[in-house]
Amino acid sequence: METGMITKQEIMEQLRHLKDAAGKDVGAMFENTGESDKMAGAITVSGVVVHLPEREVFLVNNDVQSEWSFPAGELLPEDESFAGAVLRVLTEEYGLDEEELIPVNVTDGIQYCVGVTSCRNTGKEEAGHYDFRFLFGYMGDKRVGGGREETEYKWVSAEEPFIREMTGLDSVDRILLEGLEKYEQEIREEQGNDYLVTPLAAYLFRLGNLYAGRNDLDLAEEMFRRSVEAYKNSYDDEYEVPPGIISAVWNLSLIYKEKGCSDLEKASIEEGLAISEEFLKQDSNFLSDMVLFQNALGDIYRRMGHIEEAENIYVKALAALCEGRGMEELYWKELFAVAGINNVLGDLYRDEVKKLEKAEACYLEVVKGYRRIGELYGMSQYAESLNAAILKLIDFYESAGELKKAESWRKELADNRE
Repeated sequence: METGMITKQEIMEQLRHLKDAAGKDVGAMFENTGESDKMAGAITVSGVVVHLPEREVFLVNNDVQSEWSFPAGELLPEDESFAGAVLRVLTEEYGLDEEELIPVNVTDGIQYCVGVTSCRNTGKEEAGHYDFRFLFGYMGDKRVGGGREETEYKWVSAEEPFIREMTGLDSVDRILLEGLEKYEQEIREEQGNDYLVTPLAAYLFRLGNLYAGRNDLDLAEEMFRRSVEAYKNSYDDEYEVPPGIISAVWNLSLIYKEKGCSDLEKASIEEGLAISEEFLKQDSNFLSDMVLFQNALGDIYRRMGHIEEAENIYVKALAALCEGRGMEELYWKELFAVAGINNVLGDLYRDEVKKLEKAEACYLEVVKGYRRIGELYGMSQYAESLNAAILKLIDFYESAGELKKAESWRKELADNRE
């Protein structure tokens, strides 16, 4: 195999830009190789391709690579650069969409490898070779086609321990984030804010969920906070700010709540409420998001002991959901939201405000809401929620000394369970 236009100078330049330094023997091996030798048989290229929306890594298995591994191939005489070679391998040999590949570890327009692996052909006469490994983000369809017919492929979670072992990198995520930040900055400089749906923000959001699941709240906070900022710095042609920012702000508020940072939690909820209200002006589908933030803000005021403010926010949320419509005019998401707010508002009237008539009215609305949901979508599926609402109403009446009402509802509960 000849390396064509790829020279020893370019090889050494690749080694100098490694994110994780190659062994000294690699550099020494190529330093001691004459230009005329063309390093025949000494180099392959491979790609670590991370599907950004789902944080999964692309693996292949074929007659060339007899076990699951990263897509790789030989340098050809017509290859004029490492970047061109690895793109050829990924697109022509393995069917990935070039337009959806985001090169990572790029400096001055040149993509550099992130690792070099020594591949010794143990027990064979042929000499070993060095694999120059490149990193890409990928936003395309995971259903890959058009490559080698005999190739099997699969996408594997980046969390799998053997993936980290195979890459030989300290942190794929760290290098990916650096690359995505640079990629989006370049797009912003080229296109301004004409259009940009950001893979960076979405990937940061996914990492936030990952760290939250590990209960690493500090890292989760950092990822969600950076995701919010990345969404703010991007542009969506329909909504201006991409709607994904709503989930990022919401999850950030949950992390602040878990950490006991009440002021930051409140600030995030207020920001999310303002953002969702702007989206609602363009699309009624964001009503449930706005109500979610209103409800959360009410909870915060309630925890702070600001009962009147909490009551006003809950009432406002109900008014926004119903907009003068009766229960029979609401769809299922609205019905669930109305039931949830009435339940919280009923507790507020019962425990803090001490207005039992208003509490009773709210609890009755909860029962009414779940009945309506059962009528529309099948009672058996929502029977448990309805029965829980009735049990709460029974408990309320018993605590208030309204024993006849409690008994009446107890009979209905027994009928429901038959």
